Amino acid sequence: MTPIQFIVSELSNCVERIVPQKQIKYLADKNDIDKSLLPLYHRIFVCDKYLGLRKASQKKVIMASSKFTSVDLSAANKQKLELLSTLLTTGNFGINSDSEDFIPPSTNTYFIGPNSYNVDFSNEFWGIRHFHLKGEKEDDTLLYYATNNDKIYFLYIGTHSDLYTETIVKIIINEFPELLTVLGFASLPDMPLPAIGQVPNQSPEHIRKLWVSGSNVAFIINNKYYTATNPQTLSRLNSRLIYIGSNILYQIEHQIKEFTNYLATKYAVQSFNFIVNQEISQTSINNGEIYITESTTNEGAKLSIDYLKCIGIINSILNLS
Repeated sequence: MTPIQFIVSELSNCVERIVPQKQIKYLADKNDIDKSLLPLYHRIFVCDKYLGLRKASQKKVIMASSKFTSVDLSAANKQKLELLSTLLTTGNFGINSDSEDFIPPSTNTYFIGPNSYNVDFSNEFWGIRHFHLKGEKEDDTLLYYATNNDKIYFLYIGTHSDLYTETIVKIIINEFPELLTVLGFASLPDMPLPAIGQVPNQSPEHIRKLWVSGSNVAFIINNKYYTATNPQTLSRLNSRLIYIGSNILYQIEHQIKEFTNYLATKYAVQSFNFIVNQEISQTSINNGEIYITESTTNEGAKLSIDYLKCIGIINSILNLS
C-alpha cells in the first residue's frame, strides 16, 4: 500500500463513522485514489466540517463584541446562553451533545448528492459559525461566533436571515481585525469603489443567489471591498480544502524524495519500492506520522504530515460521544 492509499484508507475509517449511512454512497470510492484526488478531497471535506462545528475539551475565554447583547432574549434563550457559556469556559465536552441542540442540525448532512457538498455560507466562505440557542422547538435564535486558539468571540445574536448580510463581517472588521487572517478574508486594495448611485446589489437574497450559483461574494464595508481569501470553487469545495489536499501530496513527495536521495547515495541504485508499515502507522498516524519501508534495502523512514493529527482528534471525540 502506498502512502496516499494508506492515508485515504485511514481517513475513510474516520469518515465512515461520521457520515450517515444514507450519504455514504456519495463518497468517492477510496480505491479510486490512483485515478483521481476526489476520494482525498471528499474525506478532507467531511473531517474539516466535523471538527469545525464541534468543540474539543478545551477551556475557552469569551470575547464579546459591542453588538452582542442578550437583553432582548427570552428567558429560555437566556438559560441556553448561560449553559453554553459555562460549557465553553469549563471545556465541557457536553457542548457537542445532540440533546443540547447547540450544534446546527445541518452538521449531520455532508452530501446532498454526488459531488454536492452541504455547506453553510457564513461558515464556508467567511469562517463565521453559529450556535443554536433554541428555547422553543421552532426558535430561530442563533449566536454567531468565531474562534482563535483559546478564545471564542461572541459576535452577534441573530437569526438565519443574517447569514447573507454584511452585519457579522462588519463586526469583525471594526472590532476584531486580528481575526481577518485567521478566518481568511481581506480587503481588495486595488478595487475601485462604484460611482455614486451604482452600488452593487448586496441584499441577502442576491448574496444567497450568488453563493448558490457558485460565485464568490464581496461586501463594501468602510469604503473597501472585502472578500474571502479562500474563495469557493464552482463545486462549493473552497480552495482552502483543495490547498490542504495539495499540501498532503507535496509533503509525501518531498519527504520521499529526500529519502530516495539518501538511499541512492548509500546503495548506488536508482529504483526503489516504498510501502507503508501499516502496523506501526495505524497508531502513529494519530500524531501526524506514518512509517514507510523500502522493500529492496529494507530501510525505513518516517513521513510527518501535521494534518493527519485530525484523525486522532476525531477518534477521541467520536469515542467520547
